[in-house]
Amino acid sequence: MIPEQPQAHQNTPNITENENYMEDITATTSNHALSHSENDISSRDPKEKDLQTQTPITPHVEESTFMDEDPIETNPNKGKSIDQQTNTQNNSIKIMELNDLFESTTQNSNKVYKGFIPRDSFQLDLTNNDIINLLKSAFINDTNAFRFECNSLSTYRYFTIIFRTRDSLDQYIRDSPPSLKNVKIYELTNNAINTLIEQKFNNLDNAVIKILDIPYQYDIKMLLKHLANKTKSAILDHKEIKKPPRKLPNRNRQGKPIFINLTYKQLLVRFQKQSAFDYFMQGDHWNLEIENFLIRILPGNPENPEYIKRTKSYYKITGLPLNTTARDIEPIIKHLYGRTCTFTQTSKYSTMKNAYIYVDPANYPDNITNAVHTPFNGYKIYIYPHTITTKTCNICGITSHPTDKCDDKNFILDKNNRKIFTKRIIKRNNEKITINDDYKSKYSHIISLNANKIRSNELNMGTNNQYRQQRTQNPSSTTSTQRSYRYDQQYIPPTLQQDQLPNYKAMEDKIRQLENQVINLTNKITQLENTPKHIDSKFSNIEKQFTTIETNLNTINARQDKYDIIIQKLTDNISKISDKIYNDEKPTKTSKRSSPYIRTNQKEIPFTF
Repeated sequence: MIPEQPQAHQNTPNITENENYMEDITATTSNHALSHSENDISSRDPKEKDLQTQTPITPHVEESTFMDEDPIETNPNKGKSIDQQTNTQNNSIKIMELNDLFESTTQNSNKVYKGFIPRDSFQLDLTNNDIINLLKSAFINDTNAFRFECNSLSTYRYFTIIFRTRDSLDQYIRDSPPSLKNVKIYELTNNAINTLIEQKFNNLDNAVIKILDIPYQYDIKMLLKHLANKTKSAILDHKEIKKPPRKLPNRNRQGKPIFINLTYKQLLVRFQKQSAFDYFMQGDHWNLEIENFLIRILPGNPENPEYIKRTKSYYKITGLPLNTTARDIEPIIKHLYGRTCTFTQTSKYSTMKNAYIYVDPANYPDNITNAVHTPFNGYKIYIYPHTITTKTCNICGITSHPTDKCDDKNFILDKNNRKIFTKRIIKRNNEKITINDDYKSKYSHIISLNANKIRSNELNMGTNNQYRQQRTQNPSSTTSTQRSYRYDQQYIPPTLQQDQLPNYKAMEDKIRQLENQVINLTNKITQLENTPKHIDSKFSNIEKQFTTIETNLNTINARQDKYDIIIQKLTDNISKISDKIYNDEKPTKTSKRSSPYIRTNQKEIPFTF
């Protein structure tokens, strides 16, 4: 039955009114119950003016949905990022304050308590990882000990154990775990760490000495043997201290600065027994004579009273010859009650050198106000107490004038009328070893062959670095190695007979050939030295690539395991679906044409064999 037109016309405006109001419902109030996706926010309540102009909702049971369901609206922000989504609704959200949320929870609930064990409590052959595993095994039944760390503070190593409760820490401070019964656990505090550090370093400090004035090129191994033999104690550790070469100010060679290697180096030695330390400190062993030089011996700690005692009082001796040793000035050392001495560094331009004689402060006068001089080896040498020492002249050693104003008479003038002062040297009157003139003439042919053989070996082996440098700078110049004998004043060439004169042209050709071979060998050696660097770089790249491949393989294996699980689940689901389809009864299809035969359902016919 077709409804009348007036009734249809009356229902149309009601439906339209309801639909329009549902579109604006997000901006106005609602009379239906709140769902789980909506919040009861008071800021969305409409004003009084809006309530008066609103039309009440008269729901139609037949044409509208239930009001306890959320209206389905299209999301305008669907597919947009969070930054691009419109947030006009959230601008009016009221944020309330909760003041008492954490009042019932104490802040100490997340606090941890730390204990530590010094590295010295464990055997020396154990590695850090071994000790960590040992601690984990000791606390494996206690869940309150949950982290173990290895720490180091100023070379002092210790292992930290972190507990969740104070009671656990106190328990293990009193009694260590059974597997660590001989190991003491301390509470980790700044005071405890520094106390143990002071105790350890103090014990080590009582066995460490510092040795000064060691010749720069002297072998440290031989010095250690001397010390061990003198003290009858083993040396546990040592460290050689070498300062870098000193740069000469305002001096250069072909635009390059000139550096001078220092004369001395230092050595720190730690003995196994404190008796070795006491041997040098309690006696009068301020120095030790080795071969033809003296080494100074001090405590390793500069704040040690004995260190201050051995470095506080000294005399400066100026004007000494360049080859002066401690034995040469022994009368001065005895006169000043000196315990040891050291000499200043010299260069090839020096004409003399200075010395410092150290004395016991008890033997140093308090009211000394003057210096003295005394003749030595034909020159005047000056003795200055350290309390009145000023800058001295580097030519004569006196303090009355600077070096550039020295009036010393021992000099010669060069072609530019510049003063070249005579170097002060002690004449030792050593016998000069020379070959007998009869032997020179009798065995001149043997001497000539030996000299030629020595020069050939030096060229082939490339032992002379100075030769290489000169050949690099000026390949056409003759090296000092080849013709050094021509400038040696002690070398006397043999007297050759006329028939023994060599072919100089052939020798020069041979020398050039040997020089070219040396250059080629030098280049090959340089290439061989650079080859390991490239190989190391390649190995490093290969290791990085291998690490990357291994990481990728692990990732692939993890993904493969996930895929296997997914495939297994899919296979099981497919198998279940297949079984269900097979077990369900298939509908019988009616044939479009008539058949004289009657179809019967196959399930109703029993199988016969």
